Amino acid sequence: MPLLEMKSITKRFSHVIANDNIDFTLEKGEVHVLLGENGAGKSTLINILSGIYSPDEGEIRILGKKMKLNSPAKALSEGIGVVYQHFHLSKKHSVFENIILNHSDVGIFINSKKLKKKITDLMNRIDLHVDLDSKIWQLPVSEQQKVEIIKVLFHGACILVLDEPTAVLSPIESEKLHKIILKLRNENHAIIMITHKLNEVMKIGDRVTILRRGKKVITLDVKKLNKDELTSHMINSDCKTISSKTSTNTSNEVLLKIHDLNVINARGLKAVSNLSFEIHKNEIFGIAGVSGQGQIELAEAIYGLKEYTGMITLSGKNYKNRSASLSLLEKVAYIPADRLKFGIAKTLSISENLMLKTKLPVNKTKLLNYKKIQKMSEELIEKFQIDGNSNVIAGNLSGGNIQKVILARELELEPELIIAVYPLRGLDIASCEFVRSRLLAMKEKGAAILLISEEIDEILEISDRVGVMLEGEMNGIIETASATPEWIGKRMAEKL
Repeated sequence: MPLLEMKSITKRFSHVIANDNIDFTLEKGEVHVLLGENGAGKSTLINILSGIYSPDEGEIRILGKKMKLNSPAKALSEGIGVVYQHFHLSKKHSVFENIILNHSDVGIFINSKKLKKKITDLMNRIDLHVDLDSKIWQLPVSEQQKVEIIKVLFHGACILVLDEPTAVLSPIESEKLHKIILKLRNENHAIIMITHKLNEVMKIGDRVTILRRGKKVITLDVKKLNKDELTSHMINSDCKTISSKTSTNTSNEVLLKIHDLNVINARGLKAVSNLSFEIHKNEIFGIAGVSGQGQIELAEAIYGLKEYTGMITLSGKNYKNRSASLSLLEKVAYIPADRLKFGIAKTLSISENLMLKTKLPVNKTKLLNYKKIQKMSEELIEKFQIDGNSNVIAGNLSGGNIQKVILARELELEPELIIAVYPLRGLDIASCEFVRSRLLAMKEKGAAILLISEEIDEILEISDRVGVMLEGEMNGIIETASATPEWIGKRMAEKL
């Protein structure tokens, strides 16, 4: 008997069928991967399982018993714990406080010593450690994800749902998480994992269910598959590879120069230390590194969001601690790491988000020309292949479409410098291809691009040169043509 059965699950939103008669089963001691492009229906299916949505049709059974999961609390009480890509943590509270929130052992009086010992024992058992006294806002994204995993396991989850679990992790951290997932599987936990990384599917998946446009395509035994077959099933084509670098030669003209840069992080610690490098026109300069090595602070300092010491020179001009508004005037585009929090205004429409950095047209009476704004928005929606009309609320879009909105807004201004932080994180194959192609097109036009990523393959695929950051310092720079994953990986792990 399967541990979990989802039978004939159907969910509609107005005229859109997000899940169309989907069957899904999960066995004890199994890693079952949900695969599909953005908008395929994966998130809706998981939201039904977690009690956020109720299915319009169909049923859910756990060990043969029919369940009505009408809230996340009910789902968790039945052993279903979900770790979302965008975490549900209280930033102002400590790790310990977040983990024990709403736990059955917590009453009016809290025995902190006893609870901390139970959490520590759990962390030791699964080899996943976080400082219980740290505030969530002080932690990098990868550490926050660990808190979410520990939290649902501490609350008794035997079915663990992981939504893009390695999207925020470095290769080294991803490898550690894979070991944890396999350890949990061997202890008879059942894991549902949403991922777009085909290497990950092949490495730790037992079965994979592919969704497309709200429908189940097929469920397959991973051991009987190769990556090309998986890709073909997923996108309904024989596409095997993503775009590679273009042939444009890098210019000798330096557009961005960083010299002796120092930046302090939110915890008051030095995140970037005496960093120096430069980027030329027509060049993609990739920065690799384990999460939390100062990459985010570097990007924010360049864009004018953080104070710094040292020198940042753009097109030969030194702007000391300039603001983001001046970055706009100097044609600097910024694709932030957290697209939901910093990339869009979630409650505004696609059109409003697209126009945030644009000089808006006015009519003869100096009032906004809404008809022209609408036309401009629709042209960008078509150009950047955004799935939604101009009036759709941006926060309701899939991750891939949100990233396209950000790209449309930032790249349409023809920037000289593009700061792209984890631009492919959590995106499906087609969306990754689209983002890459746009960055390469901007490089062809002469832009300098700073590409920050923890994915070595992503860095090597389109970068001209690669620098590795470790503990806030540059731990080596190399031409991509001479670079290997081993060279980069070694410098991500230890000082030269």
